[in-house]
Amino acid sequence: MEAFGNAKTSRNDNSSRFGKYIEIEFDENQTIVGAKIRTYLLERTRLISQPESERNYHIFYQLVAGAPPSEKEELGLMGSAADFHYLNQGGADFQSIKGVDDAAEFAITQRALSTIGVAVQLQWQVFRLLSALLHVGNIKVGGSDKSPAFISESDVALETSARLLGLDAAALQKWLTMKQIITRSDKIVSGLSTAQAVTVRDALAKFVYSCVFEWLVEIVNSRLRVDKVSEAKKTFIGVLDIYGFEHFEKNSFEQFCINYANEKLQQGFAEHVFKLEQEEYVREQIEWTFIDFADNQRTIDMIEGKLGILSLLDEECRLPSGSDAGYLAKLYQNFETAAPKKTKTDGSSQDRQIFSKPRFSNSAFTIQHYAHPVTYEAEGFVEKNKDSVPEELLEILKGSQLGFLKDIIARREQQVVFAGILCAADDAGNGFSDARPQARLVARRPTLGSTFKTSLISLMNTIHTTNVHYIRCIKPNTTKQPWEFDAPMVLSQLRACGVLETIRISCAGYPSRWTISEFVGRFYMLVHSSIWARPEVLSDVRVFCKRILSAAFSAQTRDKYQIGVSRIFFRAGQVGSKPGRLLRRFLFSSLRGPFMTGRVFGASTQIYP
Repeated sequence: MEAFGNAKTSRNDNSSRFGKYIEIEFDENQTIVGAKIRTYLLERTRLISQPESERNYHIFYQLVAGAPPSEKEELGLMGSAADFHYLNQGGADFQSIKGVDDAAEFAITQRALSTIGVAVQLQWQVFRLLSALLHVGNIKVGGSDKSPAFISESDVALETSARLLGLDAAALQKWLTMKQIITRSDKIVSGLSTAQAVTVRDALAKFVYSCVFEWLVEIVNSRLRVDKVSEAKKTFIGVLDIYGFEHFEKNSFEQFCINYANEKLQQGFAEHVFKLEQEEYVREQIEWTFIDFADNQRTIDMIEGKLGILSLLDEECRLPSGSDAGYLAKLYQNFETAAPKKTKTDGSSQDRQIFSKPRFSNSAFTIQHYAHPVTYEAEGFVEKNKDSVPEELLEILKGSQLGFLKDIIARREQQVVFAGILCAADDAGNGFSDARPQARLVARRPTLGSTFKTSLISLMNTIHTTNVHYIRCIKPNTTKQPWEFDAPMVLSQLRACGVLETIRISCAGYPSRWTISEFVGRFYMLVHSSIWARPEVLSDVRVFCKRILSAAFSAQTRDKYQIGVSRIFFRAGQVGSKPGRLLRRFLFSSLRGPFMTGRVFGASTQIYP
């Protein structure tokens, strides 16, 4: 999975560019009986474009460096990574990773594929498709703003990519530069602009790579999970590893989806740590001053609501003339005028403006996320959300002479139909569809945003039914060097992932808690035994509890605990520092008399025989 889903970035030489949720299944004897993995939001744009100093996915560099000479010749890989547009955009100095041998890594990847049951012949089909994508990226699209796009018939990259994909070169050339509009009475074929043709070319590459990646995930799951054995599943441990909050100089649809996911996860974290904490204080009827925390429900509602950012984007994608400009106009109309203005100075989450139009831009919008305000460029939102290739190009891919390519496309189409039904059901459940009830669940081709939203809601439902533990990963510096600590950078991360907020509320709250009966059973020896049999103590365990606390805490430190309806709450560290210390002192003093008497008597017998 690393080879196909990880890449070198400016912050990490082996950065995972997709989210993953791994579930390890156990039977009633706590024996592992299976596992499965779900993936989220593979960074498709990395395939066609990489920022400076970054790389494409590892597998491409491994293939170019490690394939045997005979295979390289067959695949058209006799050059280096610098010869391919999809691999050289990060710069010549960054096409390799210090300390990493891509050729050796390719051998490791091949062995890993063999381990999960992918035969050598099938591996060859995978590498053939990956090579084809590299040549697709080298197809030169000519033309200008005033003339239609064209691709030369003698383009070597066109011929090579068509051969490796099992397609007719002329058909591929046609539908990379042309589009077809179907009316009630006719089919109209017209030329694409140069920019549109490049977009279609790149969409083809992203589509095929997504099919390969999803097939690989399916293969891994089929090897990790045996249905007959997994029927014995009684419990599981799930591990979620997903992108952290992202905020770059230029942010697009990918960053929007990533930050939307982090908003949902942060909300789950806040509910777990803050909301549930304070709700328990209310139930237990203890004295408590409520602390305002960054509740991001309004931001989430704005993103995923009935007429939210994602719904408006899907609506724009369904329009024949849908555009980024049209989508942005809808956002301004729906959110800018309705956004509340700051009226207080306490910084509470309910008073901040969560959507705004940048002062010096007409092509972007800003969302106030829980961690930081982020400005998103609307350019590309509509096209990226469609996440599809033109139907004409899809049809020639389905007619490929390569059985493997046809198979993985068919698998993806089945998943698309299923995802479309889920998205239709989600819209119907939210009252978004105005269709008749019996027509509401008609499947449509889902958008990337709607699919991601459905997957994210399912993930959060799983999280809410489990006992959750949160692990925050903090990067100490940007230079990838040991023993270097960038304090401002670390502080920013701590603030972004809610750690500072957690510390603040923990200090003001009561993190240690016991049931009253458990506390009495543990620390009853802190009071004199003559008190144990008193009627008021025997009839009410709360009275016994108060006696213990009076013995453990002085009058000046009574604010370190509170007694609720069924539980007793302590400030951080109080159980270990007070009752625990007194209990140890009591036990030591109970043993000290006989122990010291024995020592003195022993010494006496030695001195005075």
